[in-house]
Amino acid sequence: MFIHSSIHPFSHSFIHSFTHTFILSSIHSHVRSSVHRLTHSSFHPLILPSTHPFIH
Repeated sequence: MFIHSSIHPFSHSFIHSFTHTFILSSIHSHVRSSVHRLTHSSFHPLILPSTHPFIH
């Protein structure tokens, strides 16, 4: 029981971290594909600087 309670916070933290990373990856992928589509748009030079920080 003692071991379980000391490991649980780590597991919870790991799962939370993994989920957070997965969500961020999904958002970044979405932003990249949006930027990629905008590459073919005449607004590309204006939009790219504003979306650039979100890619990295």
